[in-house]
Amino acid sequence: MVTGVCPTCGREFTKNYKATYCSKKCAKNTPKFRATRICPICNKEFITKYPSTKFCSEDCKRLNTNAQQRERTKIKYKKTSTLEEFWNKEAPILGKGEALRKLENKFKMSPEKAEIDYECWRNRYRGVLVVVKKVIICIY
Repeated sequence: MVTGVCPTCGREFTKNYKATYCSKKCAKNTPKFRATRICPICNKEFITKYPSTKFCSEDCKRLNTNAQQRERTKIKYKKTSTLEEFWNKEAPILGKGEALRKLENKFKMSPEKAEIDYECWRNRYRGVLVVVKKVIICIY
């Protein structure tokens, strides 16, 4: 038998093979996860029970979400004058449907041409041949 120290109460006890606590009472009263964090919105220090908590309150969490949405909206409706700007700035943020609509409306593309351009852009880093409607379109 080996002596050990109970992590809950700090008492020394004689432990057998896997014992960590001196009693069942100490095992039940084990302190749970606690971490001190700083809220990125209000810079207030807070204690959390969960490892994934980032904000001190629901209000700060909501403020962060609203700020992210405003940023996305600002980028979504930002005026781009060229197709190259569209692909570099807007397309990564927009979903496929929104990107296709914008290509059709703003740049006056046919739906087929918009689909082709979107697929070429999406696969640009893969070095892939894109096949749309049985036609090879672009090679990167």
